[in-house]
Order: sequence, then structure tokens, then C-alpha cells
Amino acid sequence: LPVPTLALNYVNTNTSPPAELYQFGLAVEDEVIEMVKRARLESYEQALILTPDSRWGNRVALSLFDGWSQAEGQVIAMNSFTGENDYSNTIQSALNVLESKQRAKRIQRLAKQPIEFTPRRRQDIDVIFLAANPEQARQIKPTLAFHFGGDIPVLATSSVFSGAAKPEKDQDLDDIVFPDIPWSFEQTNIKQKIEQISNVPPAFHRLAALGIDAFRLIPRIKQLELIADTKLYGKTGNLKLLPNRIIQRELIWGKFSRGTATQIPTLTSNDVPANI
Repeated sequence: LPVPTLALNYVNTNTSPPAELYQFGLAVEDEVIEMVKRARLESYEQALILTPDSRWGNRVALSLFDGWSQAEGQVIAMNSFTGENDYSNTIQSALNVLESKQRAKRIQRLAKQPIEFTPRRRQDIDVIFLAANPEQARQIKPTLAFHFGGDIPVLATSSVFSGAAKPEKDQDLDDIVFPDIPWSFEQTNIKQKIEQISNVPPAFHRLAALGIDAFRLIPRIKQLELIADTKLYGKTGNLKLLPNRIIQRELIWGKFSRGTATQIPTLTSNDVPANI
């Protein structure tokens, strides 16, 4: 390439990209890094991964598995859902509730009389990594509670947040925590103007933040390359350039409470007690 070129996507190849190619986008892998980091700071160790049965879902599942394993966490189970009325079966299988029910049936057959029984979920999961869109997540979270998994913390990708306040619909998402870009929680003049003139769903407004940061990155790309650990505090996160000329984003955190997504503090190692 004759000049520095900023690609708003990523090269999916094992070969080295051209020397002047810089890659920047809203990669879900950046979210996975933040999810794994927060889960470890929360002292979680054993994870269940729930993702859609799709190309994107498989990509997220693999990234979560690799990231969690590298962080010395244990993946207890990986389950996928199609969204075609299979949430209950998927979650029962993941939590071993079906196995619990089958065990009760065997005992009842052996006893040859009715028995009182309450199914139990497996007890070796202390965090759930979830990748889902808002419609899927609104069904998954209550289904987890119905099958005795409502007390397990859920860390999700930003895809669970539509980008707009919908408290009536999103009450079922309460307590889900997710990484997202600063733009999602900002109320600035430029954001209001873009939302007024843009006739697209709120979820696509994240692309406006990508455009703003791309514009600001171009004159600073060489500075980021020459000075180690330099960051650009952008609308899509705190941006830094990796040695392979990929822009990595450090994100902020949101949490659903009473159906509304609000920003919460980002955990650091200083927030963790010394004996952990």
C-alpha cells in the first residue's frame, strides 16, 4: 500500500497484511477480553458459555473458550441455542436439570410409588458467559431463573443491549452485566444530532462512533505506532495499537437495573482484596 490505510474490518487470514494496513472495527474479541478480565477480578473460576448456533455465535464461543482457558479458568460446559423454542431444553441440559429429572424418574420406578421431588441444577458453575441479541436474552434470563439458575452471575456481550432505553421490555435483563462502548452511555450534542438525522435502529448508532474514531485515528496512527502504550480516548473505547497494527479497544461496563442499562465502574486489580 502506498499510504497508511485504515481498514474498518479485519483481515481473516494467516498471512501477514501489508505494512501500511491498520485494522480497526467493533470486534467482539475486544469484548471477550474485557469479559474474561472482569470475571477473573470477580474471582469466578468455572464458567458456562451460552451462544447462538450461528457462525457469529461459534466465533464468540471459541474466543471465550480460548480466553477463559488462558486465564486459567475452567469451562464447565458450552451450549448453543437456535432460538426456535429451544431455550428451555438448552438451559436444562446446560444446568443438568434434565439429568436431575431423569434421576428422579428412575428412583420413582425403583420405589414403585410417587415421590416428592424438586429438580436441582449443577452446583459447579459460578458465572455464565452469554452472547445473544436483546430478544434472545429477554427469554434466556427468565428461563435460567425458572430452571434454578437465576442466582448465577451473567456476563454478556454488548449485543444484549439494543442501544435504546426500553425498560418495559428489558426488565427481564436485570442484573446482566456487559461491556460496551462509551458512546452507548453518552448524551452529547453530536450524538443527539446523529440520532435525529439517522433513520436506522439504535443498535446501528454504534457505527457512528466507529466513524468518529476512524476520523480521529487517521492523523494519530503513526503516533500510536511510534510511542508505546499511547492511547486515544475515543467513542468506541480507549484505543491502542497492537504490534500487528490492529487497534484494540478497552471498553466500559453497563448493567441492567429495573429494565434500564446504566454505566457501572470498571473493575481493576485495586478493587480486589489482597488475599484473593
